[in-house]
Amino acid sequence: MRQFLAGIFFFVTACGTKPSVTTSTNTNDSATAQITFSGDSGYLTMGEIFPSVLQNKIIDTTNSEGRWANITARHTMGKYYRYKDGYIACIVNVNPPFESLVLFQTNANGKVENIQPYYHGNYCNCWNGEFGFGKIKDCFYVRICGTGSAFTSSTLYIFRELTEQSEGQGIYEFIWRGSMTEPYRYKRMELSSLDLDNNKIHASYVEMKGNGRHKVWEKKTGHFAINYTLTNKAWIPDDSITLDSHVMNYN
Repeated sequence: MRQFLAGIFFFVTACGTKPSVTTSTNTNDSATAQITFSGDSGYLTMGEIFPSVLQNKIIDTTNSEGRWANITARHTMGKYYRYKDGYIACIVNVNPPFESLVLFQTNANGKVENIQPYYHGNYCNCWNGEFGFGKIKDCFYVRICGTGSAFTSSTLYIFRELTEQSEGQGIYEFIWRGSMTEPYRYKRMELSSLDLDNNKIHASYVEMKGNGRHKVWEKKTGHFAINYTLTNKAWIPDDSITLDSHVMNYN
């Protein structure tokens, strides 16, 4: 399935500097460690970030059922960006029952602050090989996947200031829904363009239907646009009735 922001994400990561992260124990508190990133952005491997994750209690691995032990030291587990006087990072949490994300900030001294978990709707199946944390202009985004019976979706949480997931307003990137009565038939709604202008987002969507048995058979059935306004750190649709009328057709 197509990801609208994949091209933007690749450009940002390709232009990032070589990632580097170091840790040092806080002499005033042996239970914490300072995390020092370098450059404007970069990836984080298991070997680089996991000691800090444990020491700063970013993730509790007590009941992880051994999932962390199976990850190699060179495996990519996160990504970071320069943010204010410090950095903001997003790392994968493999604890059961389903893979999730943890975002956190560091201040100018490398102290970990504002730890926020973000949860997929069951499985993470919408990243398609690209790490689901990136930037759009002066905003960050997290790509959250949703799965269900003959259903999958991708939702973008876009923010300038890191908040709880429940405080944000997700913007649909796509929704795919298979027919429960006609095998192979499906319909999908997909983001075709997104324009971020200060505290406004203009999002355009196309709607398609097709047959999974005959992949060449897919046709456009409609299109619509939604404007969002940033209100109290959440992107609120200006016309929620129109948005709901389209989204409800996919749930």
